[in-house]
Parts: sequence; structure tokens; C-alpha cells
Amino acid sequence: TRPRNRLIAFKDFVNDKGAPYDDNGHGTFVAGIAAGNGYASQGKYKGIAPQANVIGVKVMDARGDGSTSDIVAGMQWVVDNAAKYNIKVMSLSLGATPSASAQRDALSSAVDGVWRRGILVVAAAGNDGPKLNTINTPGINPRIITVGASDDKRTVSIRDDGIADFSSRGPGPGRINKPDLVAPGVKIKSLNTDTSYNAEGRAKQPYPLYSTMSGTSMATPIVSGLGALLWEKNGRSSPDTIKESLTQNAVSLRKKALAQGKGLVRVGTLFAPH
Repeated sequence: TRPRNRLIAFKDFVNDKGAPYDDNGHGTFVAGIAAGNGYASQGKYKGIAPQANVIGVKVMDARGDGSTSDIVAGMQWVVDNAAKYNIKVMSLSLGATPSASAQRDALSSAVDGVWRRGILVVAAAGNDGPKLNTINTPGINPRIITVGASDDKRTVSIRDDGIADFSSRGPGPGRINKPDLVAPGVKIKSLNTDTSYNAEGRAKQPYPLYSTMSGTSMATPIVSGLGALLWEKNGRSSPDTIKESLTQNAVSLRKKALAQGKGLVRVGTLFAPH
């Protein structure tokens, strides 16, 4: 929100509040990975697309739980308001055990419709690895981008990078190839949340501005931020062409495809001058 407010819209399907708030903290954390500008750290902890606008759609409660009906309603709201707010990317750091095939599962079917309306959908693979067949829905949908978590071992070189044990493995139902790719998801630092904050005032006690989390939830907004940058690079792109760019430019970590998909998302080649 500083130096200018980029949180341009907020819709609450849980408590029906009008002003933005986050009583859990997960949503603010992942939004910071995608679009934080590092204001409170003088640019040290900056997100992937630090000038992107953010639309918050609250579909999870203070415990991090949510209903399928609220999530689907949130997706419909995104589609209905896409033109109004120029929504190009929907980032879903959430998931559940699939209830049916990719075609019949409610969340998978819903994201399929969002994608067909021209919005890039990026979803977490889930944190149920390293067992196979553990991809969460809506990440089971073959059309969208499903992101697993890599572990960079705190080094610059990718030679020692691996796949986080917790990162869900494919295939999806019907032996769909998932995940599509991986991004860093271990010990990621991003925005902390004063969960007692609301529009009427802040908590009396100060709180840390940044925290650290791990999960495919953290890997997902890295890819979402890159999707936003690719839309900015070429406004005539489509979700399909952006997915193709991201997967074709990934670098293999020499792991099985059921763990890494096409490999680790790579930034440099996506934006190198031609």
C-alpha cells in the first residue's frame, strides 16, 4: 500500500467485510511474493512483479479453511470483474484432495472456465509429497499451470537444487502430467501480517514486518508474478502462450517429471533482449 496503494479491489466471501483485512496471514504473504515492492525493507525483500496491482479475493477463514462453494464464487467474481480491473492472472495458493476426475471435480472445472475466459491461472501442486498421485485440486486441471516447490539449498547455483520433500508429485487423476514446473518454495521470506488489523485501526503491539514460510503456496506466486510480467511484455499474449513460454524456458533439475514437470522456472531467458 506504500508509497501508493496497489490493492485496488477487495471482495470478502467469508465475512462480507468491505475493507481489506487478513485474519490468517497466508494471503498477504503470497501476495508479497508475487507483487511486494520491498518498501519496508528498502527494496531487499521485493516480489517478482513489484509494480503490479493486486486484487484480494478472500475465500478462506482465519484458520485457513474454506468451502468449495466460496472458492468457486470467488473465481466467478474474478471473471465478472476481469475487464473492470484488468485482471490477467489468478494465483491460487490453495488446494484440496480431488473429489473426482479433472473434468468432474468442481474446483478443476471452475479454473478451466476461468482460463477459457483469458485469465492465466496458476495453482499450487500441494504439500502432500513425496508420495506419487498427490496433486491437489484445482492443480489437477491439465490446462492451468501447476507449480511444485524446489529447494535452492540457500545457494546461488542451481546445481544443488532439488525438489522439496513436501511438494506433491504427479500424476494427476487420469495420469495427467503434473506438476508443470517448479519454483523456489523453501524458506521464502515475504510480508508478515498484523492479523488484528482492520479498517478501524491497528493493534497496539508492533509486529515483525517479514516472516519466512515454506510450501508450494510460496512457489506459486513466483510463477504468477512472472505471468504478470509476461502479460506486460506482450499485451496480446494468451494464457496458453504464457504457459508455453514458462514451461519451454524451464531448466531441468534432473529429477523425474512427476516431481519437477518441465523443471525450474527460469527468468533470464524469458526477458532477454532478442
